[in-house]
Amino acid sequence: MSKNKEYLINVFYKLIETESPTCFEKDIANLIGEVMKDIGFNKIIIDDNFNVVGELKGSSPGKCLLFSVHSDTSQIPPEQKPLKAELLEGAPFGKEGMVIKGMGASAPKAGIAAMLGAAQQLSKHRNNWKGSIKLAIVTKDLTVNHDGPREVASLVKDADFAIVSEPSDNNIIAAARGISQMKITFYGQTTHWGIPEIKNNAVYKLSLFLENLKKIPIVKDVDFGLIGFNPFRIESKGTPPLLSEYIDLFIDRRVRPGETVEKILAQLNSIIDKENNNYQTKIELIHMVYPFKEKNTNKEKELLRNVVTTVTGKETKEMILLCGTNAAFFTQELNIPTLVLGPGNLTDAGVNDHVEVRSLENTADIYYDFVLKYLN
Repeated sequence: MSKNKEYLINVFYKLIETESPTCFEKDIANLIGEVMKDIGFNKIIIDDNFNVVGELKGSSPGKCLLFSVHSDTSQIPPEQKPLKAELLEGAPFGKEGMVIKGMGASAPKAGIAAMLGAAQQLSKHRNNWKGSIKLAIVTKDLTVNHDGPREVASLVKDADFAIVSEPSDNNIIAAARGISQMKITFYGQTTHWGIPEIKNNAVYKLSLFLENLKKIPIVKDVDFGLIGFNPFRIESKGTPPLLSEYIDLFIDRRVRPGETVEKILAQLNSIIDKENNNYQTKIELIHMVYPFKEKNTNKEKELLRNVVTTVTGKETKEMILLCGTNAAFFTQELNIPTLVLGPGNLTDAGVNDHVEVRSLENTADIYYDFVLKYLN
């Protein structure tokens, strides 16, 4: 049972009913700032990009524990406005007990609520822990580039350990795929549509490339799923009746821990080098989320495992996340030992986005109990 169920659910409702599509996180940043102020955070910073970093201090100096989650969701369909949180029976969703349904419920808003709920209790019992906790609620997760964490890096780099929230049903995530997205530009000449010179038409160059790209096998990794190149968009601008000077092809490639972007780009370059082209081709890495593999967390992992078992009465599983996570930025760029744990399941996102109330309450209690043990 959560230490303060009513407070937790109330905050969760407000978060769900506040719009926060990617790059438009101002309203939710202001809401989070107000909640932090009411809780009694010692320091609250909302930057120009609407990332929020709050610091709550314990009874005396000590270690710094970082909690982080993103605040943005996908664009909101007109039919879902205004946003609404609903408390419903879980049975129609295949769940026991009650669930809360609403856009962004499973990710990221349940994670934000759990962190704020834990902080509210920790503020009341500062004499029971020392050091400080920082909450970094970051923006632009869906731009697939670690933009939010990068913007707050200077404010959180002193953390000794971090927990990032992703939907895991309170199991520990110790590894995750990364994401790389490339843009390949095929240059041609702006000849007239009525002059069918193949050598001047960038479309033919693109088609040859795609045929060779299809020959690179898709790997089925036992842990990380299917790994391969996936073209997902083509853009071209031409002035009729002239051919476009260039065509842009966008490709997604998931990244396993241990793989390098240099190797991935080399595979694409090998296709281009096979062809005797008469015009320039350029490859750019446009988005990158690092692959995540926890390191130097044995002590913290064991402590977190024990806390989860105490709170939930169940053994925690160790999971691999098939989407990206900002945990990789904290580990790779800031060298902060990091683990991932949060309420809900990724499979519950979508049209019927929902979270079990029990899962949300458990996460808030896990965060709270972990702070008491880690910061003592």
